[in-house]
Amino acid sequence: MDQVNARRGLSLTDAVVLATLTQANSGAWMPDSGHQSAFVTYDASPPDDLLRPISINAISQSLGLPFETVRRRVRRLAQLGLCRNAPGG
Repeated sequence: MDQVNARRGLSLTDAVVLATLTQANSGAWMPDSGHQSAFVTYDASPPDDLLRPISINAISQSLGLPFETVRRRVRRLAQLGLCRNAPGG
């Protein structure tokens, strides 16, 4: 785990949950090379209309983790500003 994540107190489970969120959010537009090149750096985030929400239940089932564990992890990641809750996921 890198030092930035260690300083934030993130665990490997947090990183896996965040990676799952990221993959689910970007899965719809990643095959489009124009979008890939536009958002390859952290200079600009993809607009909300390109993001596909994922529910906590879907993350839980995908990873085989208890719902409550994922709910707590997502809540903490949102508090750290690494993700956010939105309608639909």
